[in-house]
Amino acid sequence: MATRVLVVIFIVSCLLSPSVRAGDDPFAGKWQLNLQKSKFPGKPPLREDFTYEFLENGEIKFTVEEVRDSGTVTAWYTARLDGRDYPVYGAPGRDAVSVVRLGPNIMVGSYKNAGKILYVYVRFLSEDGKTMTTRAVSPDPAAGSNSVLIVHQRH
Repeated sequence: MATRVLVVIFIVSCLLSPSVRAGDDPFAGKWQLNLQKSKFPGKPPLREDFTYEFLENGEIKFTVEEVRDSGTVTAWYTARLDGRDYPVYGAPGRDAVSVVRLGPNIMVGSYKNAGKILYVYVRFLSEDGKTMTTRAVSPDPAAGSNSVLIVHQRH
């Protein structure tokens, strides 16, 4: 009887642990652009919100809503943190993303279009988990001023 109880506890903990880890991920949640701390080479968006969801199957769902003078764009992807290319939806000029996790508070990725890398980014969280900072750079010298610093606050 005691063995059965231990087996049941083990199975239940295995089944529940992915969802607990997913919900407790430090990147999980909603993030709002802090324009005062961010540095864009051109005109920044009027507003930008990120949402990270960590799914039980080990994938992440990333959604961004960006408001500019020309209108609102909502883009998203679902990917594993394995460095492979995954499709991006709703983002003009971007059709793929690849992301890897370097630690609990650091992600590195790239956005592509038609197989060409548009930019590479490093995204990291502050120790208190309230600030997400992204530094992105384009490998294309024709991009002009190609370094961006984007700061988001937990929403």
